[in-house]
Amino acid sequence: MNTTIFLTTLRQRFSSPVRLLLVAVVLLFPVGFAMLAGPAALQAARAGGVFAFLLGAGILGQESSSGVFQLLFARPVRRWEYVVSRWLAVSAGACALVIVQVALVCLVLASKGLPESHELLILVAEQMLSAIGTTSVILLYSSFLSGVGDVLGILMTAIAGQVLNGIGQLRQSEAMVRVATEITRFVTPQLALGSQWSSGVPWFDLFSYLSTVTLSVAVAVVALNRREISYASE
Repeated sequence: MNTTIFLTTLRQRFSSPVRLLLVAVVLLFPVGFAMLAGPAALQAARAGGVFAFLLGAGILGQESSSGVFQLLFARPVRRWEYVVSRWLAVSAGACALVIVQVALVCLVLASKGLPESHELLILVAEQMLSAIGTTSVILLYSSFLSGVGDVLGILMTAIAGQVLNGIGQLRQSEAMVRVATEITRFVTPQLALGSQWSSGVPWFDLFSYLSTVTLSVAVAVVALNRREISYASE
């Protein structure tokens, strides 16, 4: 990991006024809800994937369309290091927001009674995993699409999965429903850590999550490595 790229990415992601406004709205919504609904508000504090989208949109695509690559890679910066550092920075930022959100909700609920500590830990861990997984998928799409086309690409893929699922249900096609389920699983990677682990490790869910993260980052690295960057304008 390149520490400079990591810190620069965090500073860049948190310096956009629009991005900060959206982050604040998502961050504080469960806090306000907690004042009205009590402990049930913790169910609203599941914004790991949303934080990943807010911080990760255009993680590579914006740099490509703005000409940053020409300037950056003219220096001794390895491309895989750049990709991994930006992925880690956005993942870390989204995970930090998850922790802050749950902590704020807990402060509001302190006088009303909190769930058991292990339930809070499971909630935080699940949302952090959701943030990391979603950031990985955004990274993959952003390595092929310029600007914030990654968000649109993921949205269109998710819609296609829902449409395919609907068609599969109508035709009673298990194959189509299964494909649609895997599409949805890929674009919204999550790993539940609840009671199902008490009866053994859910190997399929674990492998599915880890393979999505690993494949997304690996393909993004390969895509950027193979991209030809013109320096003619420099």
